[in-house]
Amino acid sequence: MPRDVEFPELRARVAAAIDALAEPYSPDPSALAGLPGGTSQFSEIFDLLCEELDLATDPRSAIGYFLKSEDEARALAELAPLLQAVWDEVEQYASDPAYPTDDEFQRAPTWPEAVESARRARDAVRG
Repeated sequence: MPRDVEFPELRARVAAAIDALAEPYSPDPSALAGLPGGTSQFSEIFDLLCEELDLATDPRSAIGYFLKSEDEARALAELAPLLQAVWDEVEQYASDPAYPTDDEFQRAPTWPEAVESARRARDAVRG
């Protein structure tokens, strides 16, 4: 099991995204200030974990790059499809399906399960 990662800055971004999902949501004006209009904090997290890093496909390939262990990869492999489910659910009722709000994301039926999975992923990454 690698002790270090090649991209520690990316690891820090992943850990911050997981932390944001694992905690009870409260809007962070400083986090939202740097985002383009209409973008939510959750959509930025989704873009990082599911689009940019594609953790739903093969998180094990990230070990050594920004993940340190199989446990971390397993936890993110569990989380990524739940995030996709939340996105798919919210598109059905969002006032603007292209730019759902964080409040709309939290109303998704899968949201509580995604938060619990994020807590397990946080424990694995911090572990």
